[in-house]
Amino acid sequence: MWILLQCILNFIVNMVLILPVFAIGRELYPVPRIDAFWTAVLPYFHIPANQDTVFTAELASLIFLVCILWSFVFPYFPVTRWLQRISLGQERPVAEEQEKLEEVFRYIKEKTKVDPGKYRYFVQRTPEMNAFASGAKDITVTSGLLSAFPVNEMAGIIAHEMGHHRNKDIIFMNINMGITMLSQFFLKILVASVYILNLFRFIPFLGLVAFAFALLIGLFVTAYSFLICFPSRVIHLFFNRHVEYKADAHAVKVGLGEEMARGLYRLYKFHGDAPWWSVLSLDHPRTKSRIKSIMKQTGKNYLLEEE
Repeated sequence: MWILLQCILNFIVNMVLILPVFAIGRELYPVPRIDAFWTAVLPYFHIPANQDTVFTAELASLIFLVCILWSFVFPYFPVTRWLQRISLGQERPVAEEQEKLEEVFRYIKEKTKVDPGKYRYFVQRTPEMNAFASGAKDITVTSGLLSAFPVNEMAGIIAHEMGHHRNKDIIFMNINMGITMLSQFFLKILVASVYILNLFRFIPFLGLVAFAFALLIGLFVTAYSFLICFPSRVIHLFFNRHVEYKADAHAVKVGLGEEMARGLYRLYKFHGDAPWWSVLSLDHPRTKSRIKSIMKQTGKNYLLEEE
């Protein structure tokens, strides 16, 4: 639910930019064949073909195409999937790393009914301790995490990443990314248009008109960045923190809550916790909050037992 709300919010916010830029671009550079296509197609769906419905259909099809490509084509198509893995620094585990992962898989099979073999595992070469889910069924752990964590705690961390796939978080995150990329592309068009308009500022009268348009565009971009984009970023991070809680809950549900809590505690001992006043800028909940949430779900206090 949280990731869906995040997706809806992201769509609404970015439409503030996408809608006017698309409308202006469509007026400046019309494509009659596309207009004719939707004029012919809409009546088949019992929708009257007029200027508004054709415009809506063209905008919706553009957004739909971008989201489909980013969410359901790139993670599955071999070439784009390979490029995506390169961009994320995903590498096949070497023999020693694979051996450690096999121990983790055996632990998961013994403790749960989950089959870890349906996912593809990669290693990111960095001392940072992290793990992430991506693509269709990819789970990546860093070499730092793999070397520093024992098998049981690795199992808890991987169960969390399985939760992201299980909850379809990656699909919705990719949809969000597709919408954001489209709006950022349109934003770059607006910024480029300001530079182009400024080239005419020394021409009498025409320069005055160009300056006025450049000023209006600049004000719109500034208002979008500070009045809309920044507050929506804070709300987006709020939703994302709840998505992480839900992935933690999946680790608890499959029977690896204790392992997940101990893994988080190890991260806490290595890195400490984010200060309370920075919570609005975090894309993950504070580590202590996640541990308390897991202990509440399981009804056990693992850390107090250790102390």
